[in-house]
Order: sequence, then C-alpha cells, then structure tokens
Amino acid sequence: MRRGLENIVGAVLLIAIVCSMALLLYATLARYQNSLIFSLKRSFNNVNFEIVAVKYNSTGVVVYVLNSGKLPVKLIYAELLNATTETLYDNCEKVLNIVIKPGEQQSFSIKCSLISGSYIVKVFSSTGQYRIYEVYVSS
Repeated sequence: MRRGLENIVGAVLLIAIVCSMALLLYATLARYQNSLIFSLKRSFNNVNFEIVAVKYNSTGVVVYVLNSGKLPVKLIYAELLNATTETLYDNCEKVLNIVIKPGEQQSFSIKCSLISGSYIVKVFSSTGQYRIYEVYVSS
C-alpha cells in the first residue's frame, strides 16, 4: 500500500513541476512579446510625414511632402484619385524612391492632365503608412 502511495505522490509532484515550468515559460514569452510590440509602436510613432501642399500646372500635379517625424521616411508610391468615385484617375500614379530626412521637405510631380473637379492625392511610405490630400482643380 505504501509503495502505491509513493508513486501517486511522485506523479503529482512531477505534474506540479511541469506546470510551474510551463507557466514560467509562458510569462517569459508574454513579456518578450509585449516589449517587442512596444518597440515597434515607438518606431512607427517616430516615422511621420505629411503632404503640405499640392499644386497643379501644365505638366501635372506637384506634391510637397514634409517629414515631421524623428526618422527618415521613404516614399514608395503616389496616386491621384477622383474624389467623387475614389478611383484611380486616368492612370495618374507614380512609383517613387524618395527618402526624406527628418525636418526636410521634398517635392515630386505626377504627370497627368486634369479637368475641373476634386481630386485626392495619396502618398505611401515603405512602412505602409499613407497620407491623403484633397485638391480642387479649376479650369
């Protein structure tokens, strides 16, 4: 009878040790995940840009972008949408490779011919962020 009781007590202790180790491993991984998410959020908060102006001239649309963040921002794509339908206007899009340092402003142009109306300029960064700017063109 005593021998059977020793086996049960040993099994219970072994289960308790395994559960404790699993809980310790879970707590460590959860702490690591939280610190990683916090680090990524802080990094994304340091990348910030804004479209400060959009002008239309005879050659197309000129877009002025300001890096208002603490890290360089890489612009990769811009498009011009019809503001009413929110669809790409007449293939007015451009692949970009522009890096803007913190506090600096740069411009680029999208060659297209516009008629009177409202348009949305949408600029994307390499981090997946985008900014929009609505502009009205009159003839």
